Parts: sequence; C-alpha cells; structure tokens
Amino acid sequence: MKVLIADDNKNVRELIKKILLNAQMKVELLEAIDGEDAISIFQKKRPDLVLMDIVMTPIDGLVATRKIISMNPQAKIIIVSQYPEEEYKREAFACGAIEYFNKENLSAIPSIIKKYIQTQ
Repeated sequence: MKVLIADDNKNVRELIKKILLNAQMKVELLEAIDGEDAISIFQKKRPDLVLMDIVMTPIDGLVATRKIISMNPQAKIIIVSQYPEEEYKREAFACGAIEYFNKENLSAIPSIIKKYIQTQ
C-alpha cells in the first residue's frame, strides 16, 4: 500500500513517517511539500491513501483534495489538520475527504490507516 503524506512542515512529515514505521506498517511512503506537489505525485504514483494538511501554499490541502477527487473519485484522502473547527471539517468533506483527523492525536494514524486498508 502506498501512502502519500502531504504537509509543508518537514517535521510533521518526519513524525508521521516515524509513527508509521514504529507501528511496523507495511506501506510505501511518499511525501509532498504542498498541495501542488500532492496533486503531481498523486497523478504519477496513484497512492492508495493520502494524508493531507490544509494550510499550504501555493495550493492548500482543500483545493488539492478537490482536484485529486476530480481526477479519481475513488481516491482516499484523510485531512490531517491542527484546526478543530467544524467549518474546516465541513469543507474537507465537501471537497471529498473521507476523514478529518486532528494533528494533536498523530499517534492514532496507524489505526486510521488500518481502517481504510481493510476496506480496499
């Protein structure tokens, strides 16, 4: 299974990778530094799951989610954000995200990913 981590913060990407490796998840990890990069990597590599931050430039995670879903309606995108506000969650789901996850609980990412591996 291929997982794309799209976050403009390298430390967050590294932390997510470390959590997944420590959980002994058998995944190929891909990284994107912003929404534009995420769209490009998605087109080329077709990951099974995308972990997408919201606040990135030049293209934010919500715009990137919308574009990826327009290319592949079956794409599985989980928004991983520091913003708990309901308006962000509503917008994420309206863009096509399958889940909205708060960065305060990154240690739970392996269980979230396993949930979607089982549905493939």
